[in-house]
Amino acid sequence: MQQVLSQARKFLAESPAWCRLVVCASVSLHLIRPYIPILGQLSLSWDGLFQHAHVYELFTYPFVHVSLLHLLLNCIALVSLMPTFERTHGTAVTFLLCMIPYTLVPGTAHLITTRFFSKSPGISVAGLSGWVFAFLSAQCCQAAPNARTREVFGWSPSKKWLPLFYLLLTTLMIPNSSFIGHTFGMLTGYATPWMMSHVPFATIAARCDQRLVTIPSYYELNPAQLNPTAMILPVTIDDAAAVTTNTPTTFPGRGTRLGT
Repeated sequence: MQQVLSQARKFLAESPAWCRLVVCASVSLHLIRPYIPILGQLSLSWDGLFQHAHVYELFTYPFVHVSLLHLLLNCIALVSLMPTFERTHGTAVTFLLCMIPYTLVPGTAHLITTRFFSKSPGISVAGLSGWVFAFLSAQCCQAAPNARTREVFGWSPSKKWLPLFYLLLTTLMIPNSSFIGHTFGMLTGYATPWMMSHVPFATIAARCDQRLVTIPSYYELNPAQLNPTAMILPVTIDDAAAVTTNTPTTFPGRGTRLGT
């Protein structure tokens, strides 16, 4: 238990901001969801989106998990991939990729396929696994063309095919996993280099940074760093006269002397 707490502190201290926020939000939601039933509506479903107009489900479903094992597997996998990407490309770019293509593409694909091509059209989607496959594919795209994985049973495939291997393994080993969501998450990750070169994520992030810079930070508003003379309220002539005329010359009643 002590080792787990130590690793948690290390993660909170060293992980980039967006990765830290995603993991903490997912864990917190899973812990409080049994006590707040309305949080169960954060997963993405066809009925919730189109019949009840829960548009927020398109962006909240990654943070909801079905079970503790589901949460742990996704968080462990995400923590091994996402921090490297965020440190390389920045928090703002990572946030935009996560909340737009990495979230909307797998979620929409899952909705369409389960609605029109599945025997159970009411199945909802939840979890960070789409992001996991997206970051895994994006990382493999950055690897050298001749990069190889570790040899398994005498076979060392190209690293760019590693997400496909994990996709098949996840589908076979984990029941009820979203093959469609994982597949489109993987494809979105493979498309990350194209998106980075054609969609101005970096420009959008830079503009956001410029706007944030104009907001005074807390330390600039700290009274301890202000000019002491600027903190003295100005007194007008009328106010001074009122203070002079209304101040009694003697103390009205008995009192206790302060000081020496």
